[in-house]
Amino acid sequence: MRRGARAIGFWAGLALAATPLRAQWNVPALNLDAYRIGNPDRISIAYDTTVGKAYLGCLAHDWKALVLLDLGTNGVVASPARRYLASAQAPTSGWLQVNCIVLDKAHARLFMGVSDAFGVLRSNLVSYALDASGEPTNAPQ
Repeated sequence: MRRGARAIGFWAGLALAATPLRAQWNVPALNLDAYRIGNPDRISIAYDTTVGKAYLGCLAHDWKALVLLDLGTNGVVASPARRYLASAQAPTSGWLQVNCIVLDKAHARLFMGVSDAFGVLRSNLVSYALDASGEPTNAPQ
């Protein structure tokens, strides 16, 4: 591909990404220090505005790297943070980090791409089934 074509593709993609979507909900900035969720510069976030949940993936030494927050109708945090394991394996020494997080509302699943300190994970893709209120319903798979 020529350089000019790449530049046009880049700018077209940027214009598409900058196109405002229909605003459904204003989500305020979260003060991540208040929730003690690990290293705040390594956070992945997914919102479900229909059930008022914020799913945060972070870095954690106890491998509970999925943090769930309930949000009120105005988007303000309405409950204490709840932490969940982000791996189907038993925790080992070292940290585990959620690198990306994707919410699949159509199939009621939350997918996470994870990595660990020593490369002992058998799978870097972890998922949770979610109930109707957006809560994880089983152990991570």
